[in-house]
This record gives sequence, C-alpha cells and structure tokens, in this order.
Amino acid sequence: MKQKLVLLIAAVVGLLAFATTHLYIKKTHEELYRNAEPVHIVVAKESLPEGTELRGEHLAFRKVFKSAVGQDVFRGSQKDLLMGKSLVYPVKKGDPLSWLHVGANLNELRNLSGLVPRGMRAMSIPVSTET
Repeated sequence: MKQKLVLLIAAVVGLLAFATTHLYIKKTHEELYRNAEPVHIVVAKESLPEGTELRGEHLAFRKVFKSAVGQDVFRGSQKDLLMGKSLVYPVKKGDPLSWLHVGANLNELRNLSGLVPRGMRAMSIPVSTET
C-alpha cells in the first residue's frame, strides 16, 4: 500500500513538472518570436548545376524570419529578376538563391545598368522644370 502511494505521488509530481516546463517553454517561445517578421525567400526546388538558366520550375519559396537571412538573398517578390539568368555556382536543393549565384553583386544591381536585361538598352532623358 505504501509503495503504491509513493508511486502515485511520484507520478503526480512528474506530471506537474512536465506541465510547468511545457508552459515555461511555450511562454519563452512566444516572447522570442513576438517581433519576428517572416519573409518568403527563393530557394532551389532541385539541385541545379552551374550554368543552368533559371526558369519558374527550378524555384520554390520558403518562409523564414527576416533576421535569419542576409540582404543578398532573393525575396519572393524578386523572383522575376532571376528568370533567364544563368547560375555561376551550383545550388543544392532547398538552398536559398543569392545575387552571388547569378554572378551579380548588389552595387551593380542598384544602378540602372544592372536592371536592364541583356540585349536591351536604357536611355536617360534630361528633365528640368521647364520641360
């Protein structure tokens, strides 16, 4: 009888420890991720070798937190910038695609010349208050 009581008390204490630990972890998780901003990034749907010309069927999206990715990774809204570009480096399945994979750096792409597709031309038009 005494052994059963000890076993019952141990089981109750174990359940209480489990419940309080679970509540603590849940509360801590909510505090950590309260201000986290999720973003969609472009990842390779399959392993892609060097020289692959990117098309829609090569790409997928993954939801991650903004603080977990750098600025050189393509966001979901930038998927169209990748279409038709060739890979300079191979990419494994599920890896995020960055500007480095397509042979461009951020400084080039911030200028107009980095945004103009090959075979096309851009022209600047002077504008003043009179025109």
